[in-house]
Amino acid sequence: MEHVEAPRTNGSYLEELDDRWNKEILTWAIPQNVVSKFQRPPFHLDPGTFSPRDQKVTDRRLEIIKDRVLAKKAADKKDTTPLTLIDVGAGAGSSLAPIREPFSKITCIEGAPHMAKALRDNLALMYSDSSSYEVVEGIFPDIASTVRPASVVNCSNVVYNVVRLIPFLKALNDLARDLVLLEATLRHPFYRSNPAFKYFWDLDRPNQPTAADIFEATCALGFDPKFESLPLDYRRSTMSTEAMATRLGLGENRFEELEQFMATSPTPENPSVIIWWEPPGNTTGD
Repeated sequence: MEHVEAPRTNGSYLEELDDRWNKEILTWAIPQNVVSKFQRPPFHLDPGTFSPRDQKVTDRRLEIIKDRVLAKKAADKKDTTPLTLIDVGAGAGSSLAPIREPFSKITCIEGAPHMAKALRDNLALMYSDSSSYEVVEGIFPDIASTVRPASVVNCSNVVYNVVRLIPFLKALNDLARDLVLLEATLRHPFYRSNPAFKYFWDLDRPNQPTAADIFEATCALGFDPKFESLPLDYRRSTMSTEAMATRLGLGENRFEELEQFMATSPTPENPSVIIWWEPPGNTTGD
C-alpha cells in the first residue's frame, strides 16, 4: 500500500481530501468527443454479472465478521440483540451471498432500479421467509437517514462510484454498531482497460484515486481502520470480449481486432483490498 500520513482530523484537511477525491473521480468521465464515436452505449451494468455465484475462495469478509462480531457476541452472554446487516450498493446480490448466513435480518440498499429488481428475485431464492430481508431503493448516502442501523455494514465495490467520499464514509460508520467492511479494488475498476482505451481511442486514462486515498480518509475521520490486500485471484474474473467491447463502446465489426488485442496485450493487475473498522464510540441501536 502507498504511504499514508498520520491522520489529521481537522475540517479543512477532510475538505481537502474530499475535494481531491471528487476531482480525481471525475477525471474517469470519458470525453464527449470520444463518446460521440462510440458504436454502443458504454458502462451498461448487466445484473447477471452481479448475481450470486459460487465463490472459489474463502470470503475474507466473513472471517472478519466471525472474528470481530460473532466471537464478541458469543463471549457476552447478556447480549441478546439479533445480528443484522446492511449491504450498501448490493447490486444483484453477489456481494451479499457469501456473508449472509449469520444475520437474522438484512437490509440491501441499491440505487439502480434494474439491479434492485434482480436483487429482489435473487433474495426470494435465497430466503424462504421474506421478512428476513428488505430492499431499499435509493442513492447512498442520500437515503441513509431512512435506514435503521445494523450490527454490520458492508459495502463492496461501490466506492469508486462515489463523488463525495467523506460524507459516504461517515454515513457507513453511523449506520454500524459493530463493524464496517469496505471492499474495493486497489485502483478504479476500469483501470485494467486503460491500455485498451489507449489503443482503440488514443485516450490516456487516469491512475487515481486509489484505495490508499480511501484508507487515508478513514484515518482522518478517526476510524482506526485496518487495510488488507487480498490475493490476485480473489473475486477475479476474466473479462469477456463482449464486456470489454461494451466498456470501450466498440461494435461487433471490431470484435476480431479486440480479441487479438486482448490476447497479445498484458492487462494491468488490480487486486482487491478490504478496509474495515469498528465504529469508535458508536452506541446507536436498532
